[in-house]
Amino acid sequence: MARYNKKYIRILRTDLGRFPVWPLQKQVSLGDILMYHSRNAEYSWHGNLNDMGIVVTPTGAQTVLDESYETENSVDIKVQIDPAADCVVANYTFNKKSAIVAQCFDQSYATLPIEALKIAVNQYMATPGRNWNRDWLIVTELWHAKAYTALLSGSKDSQTIIKSGGMVPVEMFNVANPQLNLSVASRRNMNYVALAKQGVHPFFCTHKLVHWNGRYSLRSYGQ
Repeated sequence: MARYNKKYIRILRTDLGRFPVWPLQKQVSLGDILMYHSRNAEYSWHGNLNDMGIVVTPTGAQTVLDESYETENSVDIKVQIDPAADCVVANYTFNKKSAIVAQCFDQSYATLPIEALKIAVNQYMATPGRNWNRDWLIVTELWHAKAYTALLSGSKDSQTIIKSGGMVPVEMFNVANPQLNLSVASRRNMNYVALAKQGVHPFFCTHKLVHWNGRYSLRSYGQ
């Protein structure tokens, strides 16, 4: 994994209390099982609870406001109208390497009910001969975005300029909105630019199975 990918995972995990999905197009589902290798900020995936016959009905999706993130004191954002081009232009100027801008559009999240999951796991493990890797994590919360934008600077003078495909009020501009026909007008010294990628799961949260006094319980991990 490239070094900037590790930065992306570590920074967002620390600042948001969630694991960012990487690569961005990776399809993640509730109940997926993974290991997080913290030293290298990498994931390895090991199937899904459904593969073991552990079936838990998730909660309904909860819609939340469009969320944005910028690494603190590391990026200057200017959004303004360009009358000559009849569009809106957003200028992202970074003053730090590995600084991040992330923006969701029309986002929601769903969860696995922890008590129901604990019961199902204990029923599964009650059968002799079944094993569970103590380093496994379970995806218990999954975020979905109709579209998602991520920018990661490559130096302290990185820049990305993004423009809309037509005029829109500045206060309604969302750099992840696919309906704005966004495009990258220019970029300089950027490690990564993903613009209005549709139908992605940008973040997830996990629980870890722990054994205590003959029973299994679940503990949040990474938040």
